[in-house]
Amino acid sequence: MSECMGCGAGSLTEINTYKRKWYFCHQCGTAHPIQKEKYALTFLPNRLMKKSGDSEDVMYDYFIEPGHIEYSIGTAHDFIRQHIEPNKIDLSGRSILDISGGNGHFMMEIAKLGATVALTEINKPTLDYARKTHGIDVYEFNFNSNRIHETVDKKYDMIFARAAIMFCKDLGGFARDCRNILPDGGLICINHSVIPTLGVMIRVQLDEFSYWVLRQPEEVIRIFADAGYELQSRADETDPSMYVYDHDKVRDWQIAHFLYQVPAVRKIWKLENSGLNCFSLRARDRRRSTMFFKKLG
Repeated sequence: MSECMGCGAGSLTEINTYKRKWYFCHQCGTAHPIQKEKYALTFLPNRLMKKSGDSEDVMYDYFIEPGHIEYSIGTAHDFIRQHIEPNKIDLSGRSILDISGGNGHFMMEIAKLGATVALTEINKPTLDYARKTHGIDVYEFNFNSNRIHETVDKKYDMIFARAAIMFCKDLGGFARDCRNILPDGGLICINHSVIPTLGVMIRVQLDEFSYWVLRQPEEVIRIFADAGYELQSRADETDPSMYVYDHDKVRDWQIAHFLYQVPAVRKIWKLENSGLNCFSLRARDRRRSTMFFKKLG
């Protein structure tokens, strides 16, 4: 990759991981991966080391498992406590569209606050589950092959995009399309936008499908400002869960960590010492931001 897919700058650094190479921009801090054609350790008796024949959407089949349903309900309560209440957002009477809303249980908790809710999803079993279980409007939508204003048949007061924009290649296009289904003053919540850190890149290196792009919160804000939105609030956090570390005790993951993490640490250290801006690339955790944007007239 010769230039950043975000800002177009040519100052990129390649970070090598098991199934993909990441290209990190020192100007805007965006990182884009390119999937490898061949993997080095396919001879090991571990399916994660090999190519998968599954499609992208199949990885989300677990969305309708009981454990994830319980997780979705808990996530809704956290979201209300951490973002809706502090921002004093009244959801009563509001119509809200949840992008990549999964099994729908998150939004049914939001509905208890008086909102009318709908969602999009990429995974067909989850789509069917949400439609049959909740009786709400459910749309099949893929950031990179559909346009949101051509997919949904209604306008909404608010749009949630939770843990989602890392799978959207053209965030500016999505933001502009959302203007067609939002009223002036309508809100978009970008929740859990993950920034590029080495910890995240190593954590997802054995996943056959993963993030398409990781952006700095400042870059997300710039993109939405260019599309005609105004930032209302921003909250940054370090993921308190063990997501990045939960495979540390798995032998095959340790092999991959050693082979790819150590060289990456050395490379980043040299880049920082040379004066290049590496943002938080050296971090071993998952860092993310939640932002509310208002559509301007």
